[in-house]
Amino acid sequence: MSFSDQEKLLHWRCRRGMRELDLMLLPFFESCYQTLSEQQQTDFAKLLEQTDQDLYQWLRGDVLPQESIFVDLVKRIRDFAYQNSIS
Repeated sequence: MSFSDQEKLLHWRCRRGMRELDLMLLPFFESCYQTLSEQQQTDFAKLLEQTDQDLYQWLRGDVLPQESIFVDLVKRIRDFAYQNSIS
């Protein structure tokens, strides 16, 4: 897997310092990021700008993001994490 400089930065930003987030964001990025549309990649970069507390609540399913651009992306990350945790 070869990453551009921008992708290397995003990969680093997926490392949040909260194990629960790392276990969801890093595998999703490594497996799915390059298959996202350009707009979805932009939205993913914006998602990583959010606080750990918000990301944690969204990815656990406690609350939905208020920003509509994040709703589908959060669902995709959660679905990916769930599918890969039971296999």
